[in-house]
Amino acid sequence: MAGTAGNVIVGAPATFKIAAYLASKAVSLTYIDMGFTDGGVSIDPKTELHMVTVDQQLGNLAAIPKARDLEIKVKLAEATIANLGYALAQAAANTSGTAGQYFDASAPEIYYQIQIVGKGAAVGVSTTRTMTFWRAYVKDLGSILFKKDAAQELDLTFGVCEETTGSTTATYGRFIDS
Repeated sequence: MAGTAGNVIVGAPATFKIAAYLASKAVSLTYIDMGFTDGGVSIDPKTELHMVTVDQQLGNLAAIPKARDLEIKVKLAEATIANLGYALAQAAANTSGTAGQYFDASAPEIYYQIQIVGKGAAVGVSTTRTMTFWRAYVKDLGSILFKKDAAQELDLTFGVCEETTGSTTATYGRFIDS
């Protein structure tokens, strides 16, 4: 099997950005860079399958998708008030300047558009891969640590919902090398 060394991508993403959710798969023009990350970013697609079996065969006849899920995991190294507001899924109105964040446990659902920019794969040229996810929500925020010998980081898991409006079939998002 022949391989292409230039197609091997090594390195953390350059930026992890977030913006308000926009319907119809419109790409935001107002992304906010969330700052440094620690440990990279993982994009974890999962598919639950219905396995078709019959008495007359020992093996499975088919594997039919019955549910799909997509998670994005990132650890934000900058635990700023603004980043904390996004991590707690709070409306912008719950932020008081740059020094205060109010946490409303009864806040309604909030969706974001996420964009991750990193290295792309192309032989002989420098490329950028831009990954855009249309409709993400905060699924989990790990413990917020206060410890004398550790940095305070925001360990986030975002879930991604399908975006059913708009003209493309990319209901979760898209990956583009340029």
